[in-house]
Amino acid sequence: MIVKSLDHLNKISEIILKKLDKKDCLFLIGEIGVGKTTLTRYLINNLQKQKGLNQTEVLSPTFNLLYEYEISDFKIMHYDLYRIKETKELKHLGESDLRMYSLCIWKEAPYYSEKERAVLLYTEALTYMNSEPLQDQVYDPLLNYFSKSEICYITLAISQINTWTRLMKSFKFEPGNYKVLD
Repeated sequence: MIVKSLDHLNKISEIILKKLDKKDCLFLIGEIGVGKTTLTRYLINNLQKQKGLNQTEVLSPTFNLLYEYEISDFKIMHYDLYRIKETKELKHLGESDLRMYSLCIWKEAPYYSEKERAVLLYTEALTYMNSEPLQDQVYDPLLNYFSKSEICYITLAISQINTWTRLMKSFKFEPGNYKVLD
């Protein structure tokens, strides 16, 4: 699809909005500046308009990483994870060294919630997947915390991380040279 103008993008957002359910999760991927936030702005503002609410300013969360919008029965969490590349950034955002360094022993460490443990188990199973089907005891705990749609997006995120890991190993990327930007 080629977006011909901002008006065209707004019309696309209106079409998406008509099909959007409050449990849906939209996953927008693209280079910086291609219009992900503009589309999100149109979606949020059109939803506010539809619900009879004042339209708010919708900013890019590139530097904040997350903006949340409560619109009637919708909760919109607008993330921008474009800049997160290494643990240095998670530490910069307040994640503790103890939790980050304990990920390799997450099963034994007491610092993770049941929800986090369900995602970690699933991540491990997908990362080391063989030809056997995924076991119910790996998938079923996720259903206590996430919809099937959300599990789909978690799966996509895990797959993307695994792809980047394989690319970095294949091309012998040297870890430790990345600098956190304020």
